[in-house]
Amino acid sequence: MKVIYQPDRILLYREIERHSSLLKSGLVLNLGCGDYDRYRHFLERSGKVLNLDVKASPIVDLIGDAHALPLKDSSVDSILCTQVFEHLLRPHTAICEVARVLKPGGIAVISVPQTNELHEEPFDYFSIY
Repeated sequence: MKVIYQPDRILLYREIERHSSLLKSGLVLNLGCGDYDRYRHFLERSGKVLNLDVKASPIVDLIGDAHALPLKDSSVDSILCTQVFEHLLRPHTAICEVARVLKPGGIAVISVPQTNELHEEPFDYFSIY
């Protein structure tokens, strides 16, 4: 049997592991968590994890849209958001929402693909191919 790994996923995982120490203690929002809880063990080091996604799944705690987060102002200590912004029609609105819900001094760790094939079409708005 031959296993083929996605090098971009492996590198992203390593970067999240490396940068998770930047997250503030308290409530950590995993924005756009999807249906697989791959980063929970890193996030739990900082506190309570709140998984938010636009679609329901067994790991989603709260259904919501990044363009209008269903959270109070200054209510989150840290945010992790990986590979989500390329799927948003208005990423500038979502980044304003991230800033709104973060507490003063809060930290957001956000990643987007530098290069990637189209995926989750028709909801991939910013790929280069």
